[in-house]
Amino acid sequence: LPASAAGQRARLRPPRMAARFVYVGTYTAPNTAPGAEEPSAAEGIYVFRMDPRTGDLERVEVAPANNPSFLAIQAPYLYCVEEQDPGALSTFAIDATQGTLSPLGSVRSDGSAPTHLSVHPSGQFVLAANYHSGDFPVFRIEGGTLAQTDLDGRRTVFASKKITFSPGA
Repeated sequence: LPASAAGQRARLRPPRMAARFVYVGTYTAPNTAPGAEEPSAAEGIYVFRMDPRTGDLERVEVAPANNPSFLAIQAPYLYCVEEQDPGALSTFAIDATQGTLSPLGSVRSDGSAPTHLSVHPSGQFVLAANYHSGDFPVFRIEGGTLAQTDLDGRRTVFASKKITFSPGA
């Protein structure tokens, strides 16, 4: 083939797409998810590899966690609430090649039943919403793990369900 034909064929070939990973938070056994009638059989955070062409999901692993009902990613870390009483937040390192999770640590949420968390765009803070205790603690991110701060919203809201930052914060 002439060089121009080979170059044209290369331009027409679709770009190779890398697999993506999907992370699914759950309510774990023996707990019952809100609205469910049967106890959960889930074991933690489910990791799937997604085929970028077909959307097919292939299970990679299950990372053990207790009621990781909400997840947030600030690469290379995944943060999750552990919705229980007392509540906790956990940090996992994400292996960018395999998608697997390695636990880095857990910190108490200083409340009951954390239902949501949000990572500040700077990557320096995490806010959590404790549903039953109605407060929203602020945590500092240090090397991917979470550290307690003196900054928190004690008893300012009842049944806080979600917390987020404004755009450009």
